[in-house]
Amino acid sequence: MTTTVGYTDGPTTVDLFEIDRYKQGLIQFIKTCKTPITIAIQGDWGSGKTSLMSMIDKELEKDPHIQRIWFNTWQYSQFNKSDDLAVSLLSAIGTKIKVKDLESRTKFDKYYDILSSKVTTVAKATAKATAAVAGGLSGAGADTAVKALEAAMKGDKAENDIAVVLENLKASFESVVQNACGEDGRVVFFIDDLDRLVPAKAVELLEVLKIFLDSPQCVFVLAIDYAVVQRGVADKYGRTFDKEKAKSFFDKIIQVPFKMPVADYNIDSFVKKCFEDIGITVSNIEKYTELINLSIGNNPRSMKRLFNSYLLLLSIANENVIKTEKSKQLLFALLCFQSRFDKIYDYLIANKDDLDAEFINAMREKENPLLDELKLSKKEADLFPAFAESFIKLIDKDDSGDVNQEEIKPFLEVLSFSAITGNGSDANDRKRKPPKSLAGVGELILQYDEIGKREKMQRIVDAVQEYTGCTPQFKQYPTYFNIVYRLNEKLRLDITLLERKDGLTLDVCADKQFLLTSPGVSEFVRIHNLKYKDYGTRKYFRCKVGYDDATALNEIENMIKNLRHEIL
Repeated sequence: MTTTVGYTDGPTTVDLFEIDRYKQGLIQFIKTCKTPITIAIQGDWGSGKTSLMSMIDKELEKDPHIQRIWFNTWQYSQFNKSDDLAVSLLSAIGTKIKVKDLESRTKFDKYYDILSSKVTTVAKATAKATAAVAGGLSGAGADTAVKALEAAMKGDKAENDIAVVLENLKASFESVVQNACGEDGRVVFFIDDLDRLVPAKAVELLEVLKIFLDSPQCVFVLAIDYAVVQRGVADKYGRTFDKEKAKSFFDKIIQVPFKMPVADYNIDSFVKKCFEDIGITVSNIEKYTELINLSIGNNPRSMKRLFNSYLLLLSIANENVIKTEKSKQLLFALLCFQSRFDKIYDYLIANKDDLDAEFINAMREKENPLLDELKLSKKEADLFPAFAESFIKLIDKDDSGDVNQEEIKPFLEVLSFSAITGNGSDANDRKRKPPKSLAGVGELILQYDEIGKREKMQRIVDAVQEYTGCTPQFKQYPTYFNIVYRLNEKLRLDITLLERKDGLTLDVCADKQFLLTSPGVSEFVRIHNLKYKDYGTRKYFRCKVGYDDATALNEIENMIKNLRHEIL
């Protein structure tokens, strides 16, 4: 038999992250808590909610006093049953409970059949009526919802009364539960994948749970995230239903919120097992876990995708591309890059022919123009510099602290190879064509900035030339332009043009000793309260100025005056 490797996206009943104390705590609570009660297992997609519920379910199976009912809302919605999910849920929980005699089940089935006789019409009307009750609506809104349901019902007059139907249905359900459990038992309902539904539909199902299933000897364990409830309440009741009301709605239905303990996941143990499972020996597990923590984080689904991609690429790679342990680490790091910082990764792929050592080293800067241009979220922008620092160490073969041009070549080979598993179909759209001449820089600026900034930029360039007598050099990178004045052998002035509305940056760049001892630099630093930044090849003091002519020119004039004797 062929040995299989890799990971599926299915839940597991094995504790891969050593969270047994959380699992055991939930199991003990479910067994001993007063009922009825509803527990919400909260977490992002892929954080392990279904796996935790499966582990709990497996343990509860050993207890003869507990029945377990599992309902997957996602499966029903995939078969176009989202409109009648509430009725389907009622059917599942009512018919799956094992009763000792059939009398109570017969009564439940009778009232369930009333609701499901015309399932689509009734489900829609029921949803409106239950929403009115759960949401505390009154007056015309509630009357309309109730009348809609009454109109959908046909048959016996008593059965047309919505209040009677709901009351009888709930009473018969409680009778089923009591008959099945006796005095000491309980039924645990696992409702999975609520947060995969359209948020408003998830809220509707919560309302049904509250109206119909708020019954003794019942414990409901729901996989849902609070953010989904917030969006669902807003979609269902309108944007005027603010966050405070959404929280009250959540608290009314959920008695016990439980967040997945992703911060306590033992990633080292999981990563080690993953490498063992796919038959790869690594010597430095800590480096791999560091890359994961700084990128995709402790999300099991994301880590499984990562290792599947890694296994695929290693199966394809030849010895010319993946030669050493460090090149394997670099490939792994690029897959982390690809998964978490896809915008930057796609940009690197699109502009790989233009990348140089200075650009790669600058990626770890917190004020990197690349982050501004690609419009990363705040969370991504805050996280990326630390990841870039760890990433650069893998390219830096001689451990000098900085990447040199010779080290870029093998990096580019692995970068190109890693694109096989990427999603960046629009990467080439982000590629900038470099100017054919120095004059072309101005034209390129005009492509990305409104009319008028070119003239202001030119005035700044002219002013620096006037004060320094130096002719600027232009350096063009994939995400920004540098206008560089080399004032002497030790000192240069950089003007960095960003794709932003708030202006540009001025950097005083030189070697560290010169910057910290130069009287002119020290005076400029004191006036502007600047902090020294050391990123290896880039050592500088930085200030930012706006595009306003007077402000920008005054800043440059002050800088040059304070540096005049170093220039001369």
